[in-house]
Amino acid sequence: WLESDPWNLTPGWPSAHKYTIWSNVGMALAVSDEYTWCWSEHTDYLRTVGKDLRNPFLASVTNQTFNTGREATVGLKEKFLSDPLGRGWYFDFDMLDVGRRPAGSERPLTFHRQAVPYVWSVEEHAVRVTGGWRGGREGQTMRVLRNQRRRYVHPLRLLGRHEDWSAEFEFQIESFGGVVDPPMVLGLFHSGQSVDRQTCSIRIDAEGKGVLVVAGRQREHRIAITALLRKERSYRLTMTYTNGAQRLSARLAEADSAEVLWDGTAAQVGGLVGWEMDEAGAAQWDVGATSMAKQPYRFLMQAVRVTRASGK
Repeated sequence: WLESDPWNLTPGWPSAHKYTIWSNVGMALAVSDEYTWCWSEHTDYLRTVGKDLRNPFLASVTNQTFNTGREATVGLKEKFLSDPLGRGWYFDFDMLDVGRRPAGSERPLTFHRQAVPYVWSVEEHAVRVTGGWRGGREGQTMRVLRNQRRRYVHPLRLLGRHEDWSAEFEFQIESFGGVVDPPMVLGLFHSGQSVDRQTCSIRIDAEGKGVLVVAGRQREHRIAITALLRKERSYRLTMTYTNGAQRLSARLAEADSAEVLWDGTAAQVGGLVGWEMDEAGAAQWDVGATSMAKQPYRFLMQAVRVTRASGK
């Protein structure tokens, strides 16, 4: 019972310290076989920094499970001026793997924002994405991402090869990480598939080289981005699909000056079986390797726009 505390001052709302509340959850998990029921009369009460920052775990679970039928939008215009978890965004995480305790401490586990690679930044008005997913009670274990999607996305009405549409992503790279890092990934995905299936997305490696990937359920097109990306510069990736020509056009430009750095096209995209997407955002690459860079990549997702032929 998350609202229970020694004072019980306000029915239905917690008055204990936030760490006390989450320690109760950690202790319950520690003595259970696998699952713990958490009961709360409210689902977004726990705010961690200021009045506008939501608890990421509660908000993400709420956005995925308490559906109203309006979460999957026709279009999307997001500049991350306030916490996007209050507008239907969510991320994947393993509830049993987000507990943290100080190294060498026997204190109960507490849910910690560092246990996920996606944090909305109040100062930058962007979602900061960090590679090198870590698990373990002290954040000491590198996780293999093969079996989970690990995304920070907003749901969309099914988008694909049967209508005209356009998608834009603005981002800034803070660190490229190391050569063994998986690539950074931004774009459109399908909620029931891995990152490399049913997607239209960009992958950026540790050397700043990018590739645009357009994939159905079994086949894919890869288009090399000839422009080399650099740190501390904001970019705008625009992807436009024309149904009549079955052609995808892509463009990479400086976000501030609008200077075009690269143009590319993929023809006969409509022939990709299952080329349909229902999510927009960032993702952690699914890898099988356990060796990763000591300094993982970091980038800011600054804006996302998705429009259809109707203009929505």
